[in-house]
Amino acid sequence: METMKVETIGKEIIKPSSPTPNNLRTLQLSIYDHILPPVYTVAFLFYTKNDLISREHTSHKLKTSLSETLTKFYPLSGRINGVTIDCNDEGAIFVDARVNNCMAIGICISHKIADATSISTFIQSWAAMARGEAGDEVAGPEFAAANFYPPANEAFKFPVDELAEAVDRPTRVESVTALLWKGFVAAASSTTTTCDLKVLIQPVNLRSKIPSLLSQSLVGNVMFSSVVLSVGQQGEVKIEEAMSYETHEPYTVSSWCKLPLYEASFGWGSSVWVTGNIAPAFGNLAMLVDSKDKKGIEAFVTLPEENMLSFEQNPELLAFASLNPSVLV
Repeated sequence: METMKVETIGKEIIKPSSPTPNNLRTLQLSIYDHILPPVYTVAFLFYTKNDLISREHTSHKLKTSLSETLTKFYPLSGRINGVTIDCNDEGAIFVDARVNNCMAIGICISHKIADATSISTFIQSWAAMARGEAGDEVAGPEFAAANFYPPANEAFKFPVDELAEAVDRPTRVESVTALLWKGFVAAASSTTTTCDLKVLIQPVNLRSKIPSLLSQSLVGNVMFSSVVLSVGQQGEVKIEEAMSYETHEPYTVSSWCKLPLYEASFGWGSSVWVTGNIAPAFGNLAMLVDSKDKKGIEAFVTLPEENMLSFEQNPELLAFASLNPSVLV
């Protein structure tokens, strides 16, 4: 596969097309927002290259539509200040770049403001704005996630489920997660680790769990992360009363499945490949994204090099998965 080359052309600040009203100038972060590490939710949408559309035209359309979209998503133009966001319209950074063999759009938002569903909502709104269809196409975002969690509090302790429960009819995401988890544990057991207790962390989107209360257009960290397993070096489940990163090695599997990212068209057709992650990249992390044909799940896995070598040779994993399949862009 041809190596993708990216050349930065320019960088500028895009401000909202209309100022944020004074009564919306401060957004309270919830306790869930506050305990998240200082990382970014990242999505990349790849499109077939169209030589009939000039780079200047594409760049102008994206900047104009982004400015209009930021008026609706006003916290994304602000700055985090402690436990609040100053919605001061300072703007969002727009980087213009040239890619040698495809057309691509990358979006990077602080995880303290947006989870995976939030970034999907933003992308759908921005794309509709670029197509000139924003009026009725996408519901306006709601920034009310702090209404469902307590406000930020330094004394908060993260809840831990001490023992995983068996699932009679697992979903495809649960099945893939279980397969990856077994591979993680086996790979770690084959190397020398300073911590033999391992936990699986699974962020879950609450919007679909409580649709009568939480709308899909609700922006923020509207999720709950369950910590469901503690596994010793021999594979046995161990119940611990206290968990910390000093005593337990964390592994995270985050699902972006069912998010309509492949449907995002900015005016030149739908995307041909979608990837998601967080930045800076975490170790012991797997991001699950639907394949374009919806028949499979692509897992983007980050592990220490010595663990990855063992993980990629796991016979149970290879019985169900293809490593690094080619992607037609």
